[in-house]
Amino acid sequence: MRLLRPALLLAAVATFSLAGSALAAGPKSLTFADPAKDNVSPTASGDITGVTFTTSGPGKGAAYKPKNLVVTLALGGAPGTNGTTMHHVGWTIDGCEYYMNAAPGARVSADFGFADCGSAPDATGDSGTSFGFSVLPKGNSLVFKVVIKDLPNKVQLGSDLGGLNAWTDAVEPTGFFGPASFGQPLYDQARTFQEYTLG
Repeated sequence: MRLLRPALLLAAVATFSLAGSALAAGPKSLTFADPAKDNVSPTASGDITGVTFTTSGPGKGAAYKPKNLVVTLALGGAPGTNGTTMHHVGWTIDGCEYYMNAAPGARVSADFGFADCGSAPDATGDSGTSFGFSVLPKGNSLVFKVVIKDLPNKVQLGSDLGGLNAWTDAVEPTGFFGPASFGQPLYDQARTFQEYTLG
């Protein structure tokens, strides 16, 4: 039986640990929960139970390359399809506010992504930049996905996303106006003070 000297043994353990870290590399994720059944909506689809920020992209392990920001909004029931519930997820980066809104089944304003860096409004309204994204139901969740390079203001991998939040609210079927537009309570809302590092 051959005995390793302590220095060699430590080196071997360190090498194994680094290799394990490389193999374990992949998308970073952050999940925060919200109490179930704390909503004021008439249906469970307006009840937020959790929010997850992560990424998706090609490759596995050390070869993983983040391509999309993916935000999953977990609900108390399957998302509706009649356009009367707005679902919102949002965050901030370096003072800029980003959000994605989706009202599945709305006749006009179903999905809308926007970035606002505090520019003064112009003649057309708020001065910001809109962006496209996809949103799909998955069981009792809505999954929002946006290509990272399509986010305005040159969002980079490694950026810290703060102000993570989500809410649901009633809207009329065009997707524009709901009770919150007139100072009434939201169906439900969730937020965390944790930051998510994009990667």
